[in-house]
Amino acid sequence: MFGPNNITACHGLILTAWSIGAVGGGLLFTNLFNSYVDKYGIDHYLPYVVNIWWIFGVVSFGFVLVFFIRSLIRDRLFPAVPGQIFRVRIFGRMVRLVRGDRLRLEILSPEQETNEWEEYLMLCIIKLRLVKNDTLTQAAF
Repeated sequence: MFGPNNITACHGLILTAWSIGAVGGGLLFTNLFNSYVDKYGIDHYLPYVVNIWWIFGVVSFGFVLVFFIRSLIRDRLFPAVPGQIFRVRIFGRMVRLVRGDRLRLEILSPEQETNEWEEYLMLCIIKLRLVKNDTLTQAAF
């Protein structure tokens, strides 16, 4: 996700988001500022306060989204259970929301997480061996 293979895509995404934010944010700031200056005058505090609050909201929203980025390989590849809506790591513990007969929030212990991860890895190894055997069988004919 953030390795050397993806650095160009990450760089392009960052530059695109930065330029959209600069143009869109500048236009919105100026439009709001001018409309409040027309109503209240240049000496009034409201044109500045309104702009600071919406900027603060956008920055806060971005800060919250940072917690949902799966930066570890284990978090990105961790298998979903049936009915899983989402999962996130909070303070080192895997938390997932699962839909069954009702919604339930599961907090996995480190042992549960390790067991599920090792099961997933074993299944991946078995699949890899099956594909490899099929390829060798087809190559023999």
